Amino acid sequence: MGEPPKKDYPPGWNDPPMLNYSPSNPPPKSRIGSKRVAFPLGSANSSPQPVPSGESPKMPPLPSTDGSPCNEELYLRGSKNFNACLENLDEDSKEQVWMMLSAWQGGTFSDNVQEFLADLSEPLSLKTFSSVNPLNMRFTILAKDPGLQKYLPILKHLMSKCSAPV
Repeated sequence: MGEPPKKDYPPGWNDPPMLNYSPSNPPPKSRIGSKRVAFPLGSANSSPQPVPSGESPKMPPLPSTDGSPCNEELYLRGSKNFNACLENLDEDSKEQVWMMLSAWQGGTFSDNVQEFLADLSEPLSLKTFSSVNPLNMRFTILAKDPGLQKYLPILKHLMSKCSAPV
């Protein structure tokens, strides 16, 4: 069993490298260069702050999108109607509705979204909302609004809970 025959062509991309080890050039003991290392996510001088036990990390404030100042008339009408819908909802759903109303008052929503929410709140509070309601088309169009996207799940939940029996 001698040495493999010499090749007359250059090595291909997947041929192993030809390593010449000798007593003066022994093979390395470990291959540190081939080990994976963690990629640093932050800068070198910032270290993650530990979260005290029992507390959840603080969320950053909501970015203000292309919202408009709160239209008080629409807000008061919508707020009254949405609060009337809350009777039969669980605490988590109520909290989400209150967060949406707070965002509305803070100017997160555009004029179109404010009008839609005020219009949507009326049939929901009266429990006369139906799936064939023309508001469904507006809902589909306005669902792409960046200010409204966070509140789509609670609006869908309200539409299903407060809809008229078919």
